[in-house]
Amino acid sequence: ARAGIYPNTILADVSADRIKRFFIQEGKSYRINKSVRETIIFAKQDLIKDPPFTKLDMISCRNVLIYLEGVVQKKLLPLFHYSLSPGGLLFLGSSETANSYTDLFSPINKKWKLFERNNVISPPPFLLTSAPNFIKIQTELDKPALKENQPGIVPLLSEYVSKYLLENYAPASVMVNKKGNIVYTYGKVYQYLLQPTGDISLNVVQMACQNLKLGLEMALQKAISQEKEITYSHVMVTNNGNSKYINLKVKPLVEPDALKGLFLIVFEEIGAVCGVEPPLIDTYTIEELKKYATDLIQELNQTKQSLQTVIEELETSNEEVNLSNEELQSTNEELQSINEELETSKEELQSLNEELVTVNTEFQSRIEELSYAHDDMKNLLDSTEIATIFLDNDLQVKRFTPQAAEIINLISADVGRPLYHIVSNLKYEKLIEDADNALKTLTVKTIEVEGSHQQWYQVKIAPYRTISNLVDGVVITFINISQLKQSQMEFKALKEMVAKAKIEC
Repeated sequence: ARAGIYPNTILADVSADRIKRFFIQEGKSYRINKSVRETIIFAKQDLIKDPPFTKLDMISCRNVLIYLEGVVQKKLLPLFHYSLSPGGLLFLGSSETANSYTDLFSPINKKWKLFERNNVISPPPFLLTSAPNFIKIQTELDKPALKENQPGIVPLLSEYVSKYLLENYAPASVMVNKKGNIVYTYGKVYQYLLQPTGDISLNVVQMACQNLKLGLEMALQKAISQEKEITYSHVMVTNNGNSKYINLKVKPLVEPDALKGLFLIVFEEIGAVCGVEPPLIDTYTIEELKKYATDLIQELNQTKQSLQTVIEELETSNEEVNLSNEELQSTNEELQSINEELETSKEELQSLNEELVTVNTEFQSRIEELSYAHDDMKNLLDSTEIATIFLDNDLQVKRFTPQAAEIINLISADVGRPLYHIVSNLKYEKLIEDADNALKTLTVKTIEVEGSHQQWYQVKIAPYRTISNLVDGVVITFINISQLKQSQMEFKALKEMVAKAKIEC
């Protein structure tokens, strides 16, 4: 399918109209039209490891899910829902179904396992890779519990305790790449991350709570640039009217090698905030007021750092905009110069075109004159019935009249061949030698020679001169003088008879 070449056996399945419209025959094969091939992109897709495609109209995943475990299937069907556009279609195999996800898909044809995506908002499914060991714990706990007397109960209890501690005491964490896109989450991250309205995004900064965005973005940028762990203490987070303090940590991952280039963001909760109003002096102790003042100073410092970061980004953006404006201005000037050159070239081409039209008209007139002259010459030679052969400087045949073909065995294919390659019907062995002498000495030679069937010819060999009086070959003409020769012979015989009669008398 990637090559777009199919055997001629497709004629049994594809109609003649479709063959004519969409295919080009190449030997015994058929190639799909380029216009059709360019609308299709072929790419390998690992459902478990690769990021999902988005805004798809249809997903055909047939007889794939049956080879995967149930845990993976439960991850993939929401992934399909995320990849499809509203109203998109999911086409599964005959042994597969999406009936367990009636909130995500509605069946269109149960026999052919065709489902339609429901227009519901669901959190974006995250990739199944880069998962730490507790993924293995979860998959193991999904299996039936072992009895106490079964071997392996102690390791399983250890895994259960580890899972319980991670779920209840480990802080919420997010793993992101350098672009800030989430590749894995753990814990109650919904307290800090929200899916924004509009297009679904996996960027952790865009999903962060409003008063967490700046600190999170600044910490992530510093961790990327400095390649070390960045910690912001006592960061206040407000979500759904509830406020709390957290320690925000961003740590670059350097090992194992598979996790290099990723960053672990930890939201470590340190306590809830009862209110956002400043405490009254006669209500709180000096220590509490100092702590509150310290928190305000820290928050102010974070705000200053965030503001400084924004200012630096703004200055950088302004420099980039100024540089882009200068480049655009330079490009505009170059385009104007090119436009002027094109205008000049257009005028020159127009003038040249007019000259070509004039020259073409002259050539057309000359061609008509040459055509008339050629017709006149042909009619002249045909009417005189004089056999004529035109040779070039190498004594090669340039052209000849039809009458010459009866004397010299010439055919149309002999044009360009030397005359001495062609058999003659004349008793004239010095024809080539005399033609060569006429070309060298520029003299004219006339001789009477006998041909076949008692025919006599007067042969005239003369140089061929152009209008500029340049010698450009040889002209040989053959005039039939058979009647003149016959008359001369008869006159000679009569004369001899008269002389003999006088002697007898």
